Amino acid sequence: MSTHPQPELRRQILVQAMRSGKYQQCIGNLREANGKGYNYCGIGLAYQLLVAGGEWIVSSDDDIWDIVQETYGINPDKLAELNDDGNFTFEKLADMIEEGLLNHVIKKDGLTYSKHNCVITL
Repeated sequence: MSTHPQPELRRQILVQAMRSGKYQQCIGNLREANGKGYNYCGIGLAYQLLVAGGEWIVSSDDDIWDIVQETYGINPDKLAELNDDGNFTFEKLADMIEEGLLNHVIKKDGLTYSKHNCVITL
């Protein structure tokens, strides 16, 4: 259960940002400098939206993953895996988040999948 308010609203904001065209996607890193700012992976973008342009002050990447999981209620392991696969654009990831396929706990067809055994059929 999330300790942060309104994870559904936060997911909607993330989906809008992924579809906005304002953010460029990167693979293999939370963010990468691009000369004009940064490109982000899905987790990096989620965290960037939380700090609203402020400094990234965390002790490790694991802290960011935990913050994203708790705040958005999504599975950071699966988000990172799909982002880094290279075949999942921000648009596709946004669709999956919107459909609830990356939620921390997924309920589908009467079954519950935790973050550790998330099953996605495309």
